[in-house]
Parts: sequence; C-alpha cells; structure tokens
Amino acid sequence: REFFAGIVDLFRTSQLHGMKPNLPVFYLHGDGHNWDIKQSRVSIVLDWPNFVDIQVDQGALADPCIVEIAPMNTDGSIIPFQVEHPLQYVFADGLVRVDRQRGLYNTNPI
Repeated sequence: REFFAGIVDLFRTSQLHGMKPNLPVFYLHGDGHNWDIKQSRVSIVLDWPNFVDIQVDQGALADPCIVEIAPMNTDGSIIPFQVEHPLQYVFADGLVRVDRQRGLYNTNPI
C-alpha cells in the first residue's frame, strides 16, 4: 500500500478538494536504491498533477539533495525557478526546485 493512499478520501471530501490542482505535495523518501521522480498513484486517482513521488538514491547513504522553495516578490507573486542544469527538476510552475547534484559544486561556499 502506497504511503499516501490513506489520504485519498480526505482530499475527495474536504474543503481542500478544490485547492488540490494548485497545492503541491512532494513525498520525498529513500525507500529504494535509485533516483526516481514520478507521479504517485494518488496523483492519478485524484487527478492531481502536483502530487509527486521523489525517491532519492541510496537512502541515508546518499549526500543530501537540495529542495528549494521559490522566493516571493513584495506583491506576493513568486519568482519562479528555472532548470539550470540536467540534474535539477522544477515542479508546480516553478514553485519548487529539487537539485539532485546535492550541492556538490566547485563554487559551493560550504
């Protein structure tokens, strides 16, 4: 049974039902051994394209990936992210960016 399968009825019957197309949900986990991004079964059942299943590689052994939330302008609109290299993934119209490269850049200040 998929992790979020139990919430399907909650979103079908609650006030959140009308919000779901715009409400991004990301299930980020290390249950497997390979990097994988896919729409979860819940996203298909509920017709919810912003419900995404992200599996990191190697679970706790992998270096951390970076998850960023887009900044906002003073008027409340977001400044959407763009994909800057092939190991980045952008979701929810630029609201969220996941970087698989794990922050391991030559210019990383850490």
